Amino acid sequence: LGQIMTAAVSTQDALQKGGLDFKVIKLPNIHILPTGEELISEDSFFTLRDDVNKVLGSRLGRDYNVMQNHEALNIVDEILQGGRATIETAGAIDEGRKVFICLKVNQDIVVGTDDNVKQYLLICTSHDGTMSITAKFTNVRVVCNNTLQMALRQGTGVKVRHTSNASSRLQEAIKI
Repeated sequence: LGQIMTAAVSTQDALQKGGLDFKVIKLPNIHILPTGEELISEDSFFTLRDDVNKVLGSRLGRDYNVMQNHEALNIVDEILQGGRATIETAGAIDEGRKVFICLKVNQDIVVGTDDNVKQYLLICTSHDGTMSITAKFTNVRVVCNNTLQMALRQGTGVKVRHTSNASSRLQEAIKI
């Protein structure tokens, strides 16, 4: 579940308080043949959360590239430096299979004369192959899987697949 940040924090603080300060490793799947012999796959991989030795995803292809949480969420630093948002929540869902940081945009949308709508920027990804690195604006404050799913269903955003060029694509996303 997500942790609510009660004061302005840095990305590094949010990663730590939100339980996102772990590493993920991509390893080949090993198949045990009927003879007992082990066959190491060359095109089937799994991801492992190394601090608790937990398998996060087991059906990943050769092209899947692990982006560590601090790498995938580093665009937050660029946004914070601009002073237009603060980190509101951060968390890991389903033992770290999905991770997110939700930033509160400092300027609400005003409808009419007195109806303020809070605006958030959600940055999330998964380590099980089910989600690209995603950044999108939403009016949903993400704190759990239900609110994450609600926010992801809204509108469009920027998505970066977990491939070898993901880092350069993230830099493009920062500009957008």
